[in-house]
Amino acid sequence: NFGDIIEFIGRGQLFGVVPMAIFISFTVLIIGHILITYHRSGIRLHAVGLNPVAARRMGVNVTAYRMGTYVISGTLAAVGSVVLTGRLDAVVATGAILILLQSIAATIVGGTFLFGGRSSMLGTGLGAILLAMIANAVVQLGFELFWQNVASGGVILLTLAINSRKGRSAAQGAG
Repeated sequence: NFGDIIEFIGRGQLFGVVPMAIFISFTVLIIGHILITYHRSGIRLHAVGLNPVAARRMGVNVTAYRMGTYVISGTLAAVGSVVLTGRLDAVVATGAILILLQSIAATIVGGTFLFGGRSSMLGTGLGAILLAMIANAVVQLGFELFWQNVASGGVILLTLAINSRKGRSAAQGAG
């Protein structure tokens, strides 16, 4: 028994309409998008991700930005675990491993480069929605869980192939 507030965060509805998990997700998504896109901290964070040496030479405190990123990531992971605990009404130590893989996949599908320099909070949100739709379609069609992972993996490989092709064509055009 975790209490009413944890249950409300996990399974409650805001104004009886919007699930709290969705409200929290969209709130984090919108705030993150605004900070990364329009605030100088987001621009500096991209610089640190793309080339930390150049960012340091531009006067950016790379260590502080990396530490801050870890703190924010840990805080958001804690918020996510509170939501998951409220939804399940239980604590499962390994319960979020599949969610970790799905979140990395949504980030890749959303257009974020794995080696830094370009990211999109809105793209990540759309990637998560796309992967959730694929998972839902696989379940609705009556396939086993294994095929859900295969379909998600196929989308990830397709995204990586498209991104690598874009990178090659951009490099050829510049050279």
